[in-house]
Amino acid sequence: MKVISCIEAVTRMFEVLQGQLNIKQKAELDTHIEECKHCCDRFEFEKLFKEKLSEINKEQKAPKNLSKKVEKLLSEF
Repeated sequence: MKVISCIEAVTRMFEVLQGQLNIKQKAELDTHIEECKHCCDRFEFEKLFKEKLSEINKEQKAPKNLSKKVEKLLSEF
């Protein structure tokens, strides 16, 4: 199994939360998260953040331009 860097792990975090990783890529991410406390904490934050955004989004819709700006900022972070 390939060892991935923290930078690659962060990229994969966003992809896994969007359901875009294959089984092998997810396994590599899972292994990294198990071994790296920083990335584990970051992944937990990203999951909770996405859940809260989904809850808010169900209650009220944000303007499309705001949603696109937030998505862009998150992808750069």
